[in-house]
Amino acid sequence: MKDNLTIISIPVVRIARSALSNLVLDTLIEKGDVVIISPWSDQIDFKKNFKRANTFFIKWNEPELSRFKRKIIDISEIIRLTGYWRKFKNEGMMWFLKHMNIEFGDNGEDIKSGALKYIIYSILSFLGMYRPLWKLVEKIVGKGWYQFPELIDLTKQYNNVTIIQSANWGFQDRSLSRLSEENYWRKVLLTYTTDQLWCNGYLLNNYDAVCVQGDFEFNNAKNFHLIPDESIYELGSAWFRHLEILKEKYEKIHQKSDDSRVVLYAGMGEQYFFRQSEYLALDALIKYFDERPEKIRLIYRPVSSSEDDKRYVRDRYANKIEIQWPDASVIGLNEYPKINQEVTLLDYVGNLKDCELLIMSQNTTISMDAVFLEGCGVISNMIDLDGRLKRRYYSITASACPAPIEADNIDSLISAVEKFLDNPSKLKEASLEMISRWDYPDTDFKAILSKAVFEEY
Repeated sequence: MKDNLTIISIPVVRIARSALSNLVLDTLIEKGDVVIISPWSDQIDFKKNFKRANTFFIKWNEPELSRFKRKIIDISEIIRLTGYWRKFKNEGMMWFLKHMNIEFGDNGEDIKSGALKYIIYSILSFLGMYRPLWKLVEKIVGKGWYQFPELIDLTKQYNNVTIIQSANWGFQDRSLSRLSEENYWRKVLLTYTTDQLWCNGYLLNNYDAVCVQGDFEFNNAKNFHLIPDESIYELGSAWFRHLEILKEKYEKIHQKSDDSRVVLYAGMGEQYFFRQSEYLALDALIKYFDERPEKIRLIYRPVSSSEDDKRYVRDRYANKIEIQWPDASVIGLNEYPKINQEVTLLDYVGNLKDCELLIMSQNTTISMDAVFLEGCGVISNMIDLDGRLKRRYYSITASACPAPIEADNIDSLISAVEKFLDNPSKLKEASLEMISRWDYPDTDFKAILSKAVFEEY
């Protein structure tokens, strides 16, 4: 028998950049073997990026389940999410509760379920305030429907097995959670966004170790999920530690090209933010910067949904400002691109290099990366030309990373930008305060991760 095996679950592309970083993999391989479970584990490009000694890959395939079993899963998932939102509606979950029966549609035309479905969801949400109920419902079907023989056969070759999960949603991690309980594996949560311990419902697993990135997650782990202090590991952000390494590499081979002040506008998918509100802000910024005495480099980072959309953006802005297209390794979820992960992420760091001010449509997590890397100021564009933000109750939303300044019209946006450019220190301080809750920057990352994963062994 071998000693230690660590299972890493990668259900979505974005998780790979942190959970499969060199820092994480090197720490785990020092004490045993690693197996990566992912829908892309059979793809050559995926393996090229993460293959090393003592590392195996097993492809995750969605199992074929009967209609009855799928319905039970759906019911238990509704209970897990909506019960959590109702239980903590006064602690920031009211916005999610109000949207439990609403699906965001194209062009702001949301789809609201009928009265009967709303009543059913409401009943299930009240029942779900009892924390263990969703698992009790799931167990009606029994354990036979969670099968992964290839993984189970591998784990039988080891004395000690630990599973690391990063997502608190999705069928892959539901299945692996169930298997980990049935087979008595050590269970570790290594989050990839703060949503996992904040708004994604009751935890899928009964974790032996919860690795929190900062105070925000520490408080959520204790207060929302009742994790005891001895099971919370103040690890810090795996993604930020990886960004630090990438930035150091980037700066060794690149120099600042000129003395321009860099302003980055980060767009959002059209399903979530009205594109005309985004363009209105961009047009006003272009005009304002042209009138400023100093040289300002405005970069637009759109999130486009189609080639036609990209073509329109290029036709409208290519001769006016720089355009950056986000890579799937940064924003992707469901398709693994043919890329060199390290090179792509170095490009991402370079795209944020020297950013002095980030303006974003509504709220995007790129703001956290930009503030962490460059200490920049952050302004949120909340202009609501088609009224979708109002219809979606954004006035009551509680964000994990709220921007220090929100602008709901052009005058307030330009005024905020002008104040920043003339006196940047105040907004930069507010931005740094914003991300301070997201990270423990001075921890011994490798030692704490190793303890969380291997402590019992």
